[in-house]
Amino acid sequence: MVDFTPDRELFPFTSRWFEGAGPRVHYVDEGQGRAVVMFHGNPTWSFLYRNVIKELGGQFRCVAVDYPGFGLSERPSGYGYTAAEHGQVIGQLVDHLDLNGFIVVGQDWGGPIGMTVALERAERVAGLVFANTWYWPAQGSLATFSVVMSTPPAQWLILQRNAFVNSSCLDLCRRRWNRRSSRPTRTRSHRRVRVLVWRSCHASSGERDRCSSTWRPMLRRRSGASPWSWSGP
Repeated sequence: MVDFTPDRELFPFTSRWFEGAGPRVHYVDEGQGRAVVMFHGNPTWSFLYRNVIKELGGQFRCVAVDYPGFGLSERPSGYGYTAAEHGQVIGQLVDHLDLNGFIVVGQDWGGPIGMTVALERAERVAGLVFANTWYWPAQGSLATFSVVMSTPPAQWLILQRNAFVNSSCLDLCRRRWNRRSSRPTRTRSHRRVRVLVWRSCHASSGERDRCSSTWRPMLRRRSGASPWSWSGP
């Protein structure tokens, strides 16, 4: 397991664990009311939704999960770390919690993963909320990005040099921090956290096509539903 304890001021939630799908998965389950299941992207974890949980916890039951290999979840050997596998693991957790009438929230890779879980339980889903994601075949720059990230040199940089995190998440944090203060000071609330990407999560073309076909039958089953998207910071 990951030897790390999140700052309680930033992440004041009770950690829970699920082992029914094989890998030991970390998740939080906060609040009461209609369940909202939150799917993070790559290479983030349930920490992504900390402020959303704080805002919604008074009216909704917020369930945010770490995929295997992410956040505080186990990083098992022999696990493929694909979107399809994540969908199966989190789907079993949803069934274990006996969630009905729940809302699926997905960001980045949480879109196709969350959509996979939703499609297989369409009669139990009350709504879909997706941001900065996709659920259609990869084309153009997205296809090129997937091919490049799947090459042996890119895989080596990701696994051995933590390049994906260093080039995306950490640089973004630095830019946002620099906008707030030209001379930042360190406090106990701003502890250094090193994030590791254990394995690549980029799906094969077949898996991407499977994800792309999930939303159409689901929308046909849900009266009045319509696809839409938006992008934000």
